[in-house]
Amino acid sequence: MAASWAWGISLGVSFSILQEKGVIPFLLWGTFNIIALTVYGLFIRKYPKYLNLKNNQIVKMFMLIMQIWAIWINVKIMAMFVGDIPATIIAAVFFFLTYKYGFNFSLNSDQWQYLIMIVGLILVIVLGKHENNFVMGNNINWAIWGGIGLLTGPFIDSQHFQRASKAKSIKPFIIASIAFGLYLTLVYLAAYFNNGIAAILMALIVIAVSTSTLDSCIASLQYLTNNKLTIIISVLALIIWPIFKTRTAVEIWSIYGIGRIYIVIPLIILTVWRTKYGQRH
Repeated sequence: MAASWAWGISLGVSFSILQEKGVIPFLLWGTFNIIALTVYGLFIRKYPKYLNLKNNQIVKMFMLIMQIWAIWINVKIMAMFVGDIPATIIAAVFFFLTYKYGFNFSLNSDQWQYLIMIVGLILVIVLGKHENNFVMGNNINWAIWGGIGLLTGPFIDSQHFQRASKAKSIKPFIIASIAFGLYLTLVYLAAYFNNGIAAILMALIVIAVSTSTLDSCIASLQYLTNNKLTIIISVLALIIWPIFKTRTAVEIWSIYGIGRIYIVIPLIILTVWRTKYGQRH
């Protein structure tokens, strides 16, 4: 859960928030980011019928759009570190492996991808040279809206519908929040270091983070549709990802992160209403 939740763009967005908005907005944004999976888990455990929304054709359409968006964003962030062609090739390889081995491949690969993320960030901090400093900042309004967007994230993400459908208790969600909290804390510390060693390690970290989400995208497309449609959708998404090359990391995340609020809130209200009052009618 933590690995697929991370997204490669979390590195670029974290660094951009620190540079453009400051430490305080980052800490607020990061706190929402860390607790999002636990909040989602608590809701799903109380209202498990929410997961049935994946069968609603309108909701499914939004979920498919979100996965296409996730493919674009994660390939883009990889390309920023390794180049357009290598990023596309790496994504294609993970697509193929997930086509072939399905959800289990996504779960198993997340283990070593998360390990690379954590070890890589620790090495950046230990081996890197302190070169960056950030202002404290005061863009609280943006951080709060961005945080609310983060809390709604899992509620429209088929990757986390798929994982939640396998969870037997709240425990995996809590562990995921803790694991993601460790990752984001290391991202914050690593942002202060910038030299040759850090640049090389960052490229490896971004590949691990991005591919952990990309293989989850493919598995969740299989969960929503079938293997044939998954191949068609994901290949088309991979071909046209460069349309986002001119957008900055924060711009892309803000469109996605804040926009989903207006989709998820009505779905939550509808689920709670049906659970409480639906059986009376």
